[in-house]
Parts: sequence; C-alpha cells; structure tokens
Amino acid sequence: MKILIIILCLFGATKAYSQVFNTGLVAGISGAQIEGDGYGGYRKLGFIVGGFVGIDLSEVISTQFEIYFINKGSFDAAHPDKGDYDKFSVNLNYIEVPIVLNYKSNKIKFEAGLYFIWGNFIII
Repeated sequence: MKILIIILCLFGATKAYSQVFNTGLVAGISGAQIEGDGYGGYRKLGFIVGGFVGIDLSEVISTQFEIYFINKGSFDAAHPDKGDYDKFSVNLNYIEVPIVLNYKSNKIKFEAGLYFIWGNFIII
C-alpha cells in the first residue's frame, strides 16, 4: 500500500512550479576621492567584485539581494626631486550588502531599500 501511494504521488502530479531566481556577477573599477585629505582628484583606483540574486514578485515588483567587496582610498607618492618626502596612502576595504525592492513599468524604474556596510581602513 505504501508503494502505491508513493507511485501515485510521483506520477500523479502533471505540473510543478518552482521559483525562478535572477543571478549575476559584478566586477569593475572603483575611483575614489576622499573629502578632506588635502589632495584633489581621483588618485587611487580600487576594484569591485560581487554578485546578486533577485526574484520577481509580480510583473512590476521585484526584490534583489547584493553583496560586494569594494576597495577605495587615496594616494600621493613622495616627490624627492621637488623636496616632498612625505608619502600619503589610505586603503579602504568594504563589504557592502544592499537589499533592494524594485518597481518597474514602461516609463519609470524606482529602487528603494536598505544598505549595510562593514569595513576597515589603513592609513600610511
């Protein structure tokens, strides 16, 4: 009797639905400028790596979870030929976790959500 019930459960269902997740990877370059460091401009390139996963809740609303590692900072090398022997370097590493709710229609796309940041920094 148990085997008959198992067979009916396995072959009795003609349709099965599952959730469809949208996933992707993110990689790129981060230009950073630190306000108040006394050096104007983007003097240090960092990098961004991470990924995301999202799901459509309806035709116009979706949600997305993202996680990124981002490197930022500031840098100024010493210039002994100009009498400047000081080197300045700030290295910032962050893990950023946005959780986003998206609204999209034919004419507009709107995103809102929470944003968590964990980080450390080194000043030389």
